[in-house]
Amino acid sequence: MYVGFGSIVLPDVKEKTAVLYKTLEKIPELRMVISRGWSGIGDIEPGEYPVWVTSRAYVIGSCPHSWLFRHVTMVCHHGGAGTTSTGLRHGRPTIVVPFFGDQPFWGETVFQKGVGAFPIPQKEFKPELFEKAIRYCMAEEIKIKADAMGTLLKSEKSQKQAVDAFHKYLPLDSKGRLVRQCYQYESSLPVHNKLKNPFTDRSTGRLSLPPPLPSPPPPPKGWVYDKEWEVDTEWEEFVGKKKAERGKGGV
Repeated sequence: MYVGFGSIVLPDVKEKTAVLYKTLEKIPELRMVISRGWSGIGDIEPGEYPVWVTSRAYVIGSCPHSWLFRHVTMVCHHGGAGTTSTGLRHGRPTIVVPFFGDQPFWGETVFQKGVGAFPIPQKEFKPELFEKAIRYCMAEEIKIKADAMGTLLKSEKSQKQAVDAFHKYLPLDSKGRLVRQCYQYESSLPVHNKLKNPFTDRSTGRLSLPPPLPSPPPPPKGWVYDKEWEVDTEWEEFVGKKKAERGKGGV
């Protein structure tokens, strides 16, 4: 299986690393490809764990998910939209460990669709829950549903749909000029469905699947978005990592 949290900066990387190796101890038939990401998860000291455990862990640097996910049977990640999509397009049962933003939503959607385990909040990421989630994803029923989801996603013309949606909701005035528009935040929407975590017997107050948003109202005439686009040319991987490390104390 694959485990990686990408650009998430972990304040407790040693504890998260310990969860991975302790889970390998609990499931002897399991092997892991661990992506270090920005936090260096997976790195250990020589002799820290038995050889029969560490020999089943392969720690790597950057590697394209679109290639790597073809060669694993299951994925565990932070639940970013892109990583979730790539894993499911390859028909891989998915475990999401969400940290913030839309990640809990994608984790709960994965579970709702029957293509993975219930998401494990990062503060509850312990060997016991991780083992349960992995064994849940090993079930043949989950594998079949994940494979079917991959077939469905590959059949969609997602690029065209994304461009069509972009144009549909592009706020233009009567002369075709871009105008300012206010959008509704997810936090302002009512909770319409609670999900129960089968591993902890607790419910979540987050949205399971959001209700459809109404079409945006016609923008006021003459209210033109006239500000030039600003492109941050400094946000490269190295610079981004350094900025993230400076903000690590607040995570």
